[in-house]
Amino acid sequence: MDATSLGDRFVVLTVSAVYRGTGIPVAWTVLVGQQKEARRSHWLRMLRQLHPAIPRAWTVLVLADRGLYASWLFRRIRRLGWHAFLRINGGAKFRPARRDRRCWLRALVPNVGTRGRGQGTAFASPGCHVECTMVAWWGEGHAGPWFILTDLPAQGCDAAWYGLRTWCEQG
Repeated sequence: MDATSLGDRFVVLTVSAVYRGTGIPVAWTVLVGQQKEARRSHWLRMLRQLHPAIPRAWTVLVLADRGLYASWLFRRIRRLGWHAFLRINGGAKFRPARRDRRCWLRALVPNVGTRGRGQGTAFASPGCHVECTMVAWWGEGHAGPWFILTDLPAQGCDAAWYGLRTWCEQG
């Protein structure tokens, strides 16, 4: 999933299928730029329209950048039988399973070259809590770490998978 602004004239909301190094747009909505318009209904409509076209046997990862994260999106992706892989900002908190205290995400991967992952609860604000797996990685050459929320088991995924989303950026 990607939202791209074309100057101040348009915003294009796009859902792409990633295949062999290319992001192929399969659903999109063009909105007037600079207008405060709720985008939730547009995203939900596009996902709902795509759902019947995707075989149930397929494993689907829905990758979205920091600006698109929302707890309602995480829950909808799961309801569709797909797997959320949503990047979030590092200024959030996470409470690892079986712990009483929340920690800042930055504490999970403090240095370049470090990784972290585990199950728990993301976000401290009431109504925003999400039971999830957090995968984090601070790769060489990156200004900061990636923090990804997913419903996949901690041992069954890797934050580096988020790099597949860059294939959509080229489109």
